[in-house]
Amino acid sequence: MKVIQKTKIAAVIAAAGVAIGLGTAVSAQPREPAGGEHRGMRGGFPGLGQLGLSDDQRQEVRRIMELHKAERQAIGQRLREARRAQSDAVMTVPVDESAVRARSAELAKVETKAAVLRARVHAEVYNVLTPEQQEKAKALRAEREARGVDRREQWKHERQDHSAKP
Repeated sequence: MKVIQKTKIAAVIAAAGVAIGLGTAVSAQPREPAGGEHRGMRGGFPGLGQLGLSDDQRQEVRRIMELHKAERQAIGQRLREARRAQSDAVMTVPVDESAVRARSAELAKVETKAAVLRARVHAEVYNVLTPEQQEKAKALRAEREARGVDRREQWKHERQDHSAKP
């Protein structure tokens, strides 16, 4: 029973990591224009629309995103396949621990490649920004992280309140 529980915990942790990674990968995909923004301007760099980019900066960000589009799509496909393979291994009865480990290791490799790609794209976009915009981007990120901490605390309290009720 302990092996199954450990396997489930490992799968949940891996899935959470994938969800975080995919959230960034999905945000890197071009979106429909919204609120007057140019297509794809928000992709891969949260808060980009709040930085007051010049037309030249917008064009450069679009170029960067287009340059990495095929790579982002390929990584996204590999992530989906690796997650599916891991999920299939986790759901196999009887448990094949070596298969779960192998699929989890494969998923970790793909997640690492996705993280490196996100980091490269982020750095390229970041370098397009002026020093003032870079500082504002850092402040926006800190605000997002603080909101995330607040939300997690709120959810934690809600779960505790719910479990305390008879």
